Amino acid sequence: AASDVYKRQLENVNVDKGMASVANAVIGDRIPGDIDANGKINAADMVLLKNFILNRLTPNSTEFQLADWNNDGAINNADMELMRAFLMNLGP
Repeated sequence: AASDVYKRQLENVNVDKGMASVANAVIGDRIPGDIDANGKINAADMVLLKNFILNRLTPNSTEFQLADWNNDGAINNADMELMRAFLMNLGP
């Protein structure tokens, strides 16, 4: 099932009471997915990711690394689906 795929791809991501911590994946002092560097992975990061995918904005090298959730060297819908799944798992 699709949820099993997300679980495998997000295996290094631990969600604890709404706070995201990413094991072995910190880029500089930033968490992958926190594209806007506000310390949280949220809808604002998803908007940035969407704009990168649609070529409305061009990421700098750090933003590119933070947006490439599956580390395949591209920012695309696969990264968007991983971010969406991550955010849905945060819940209230």
